Amino acid sequence: MPRKRFQNEVSQDFIDCIWGRGYLTGFDLCRIGAWKSAQSVALLTVNDESRIEVVTKEALAAIRDFRDVDVVKHAVDWSSWCVAALRAIGQSRKTPATGLLSLYGVGYPMATALLAVVAPRAFPVLDKWALSQTFGIAPNEAGIWKWHTAESYMDYCRRLATDDRTEFKDMSIHHRDQWMMNRGIQASKI
Repeated sequence: MPRKRFQNEVSQDFIDCIWGRGYLTGFDLCRIGAWKSAQSVALLTVNDESRIEVVTKEALAAIRDFRDVDVVKHAVDWSSWCVAALRAIGQSRKTPATGLLSLYGVGYPMATALLAVVAPRAFPVLDKWALSQTFGIAPNEAGIWKWHTAESYMDYCRRLATDDRTEFKDMSIHHRDQWMMNRGIQASKI
């Protein structure tokens, strides 16, 4: 499936710059948002630059231990992974919302996309098409809130990380989630 120019993978220099700075700027947030879904960019621009800095600094601090972890190739402490993901992503059902979910325009799939960009070997993108392929459910069921929890996200990641199909042999967790997403989109067109 041909990708639009704004959906190209971000460079390692871009990722290193974010980690070196310790937070995302508004431009970084919108760039990643456009990569995930161009529709989301308008809502992301509502966020105050200082709020983006505070929230993303806390998110990066929460996942720092997983920055260089390859969940496909290394033994992973999944309970620590889940705690880190939960802290970074936060919760939207709390008032006020916490973590990345406290930013306008950031839902669970977008929050996981932010994690996947800054730590692509540790975090996959939660996407209804990839979920439908991974768990054998309909895409409309995969889009409901029960999948938007740290535990479901961890289960999704663990399944992708341990999937031993030959197509996945040399793929990172992020490339596996992208493969599943594309497969889900193609299956929906049949």
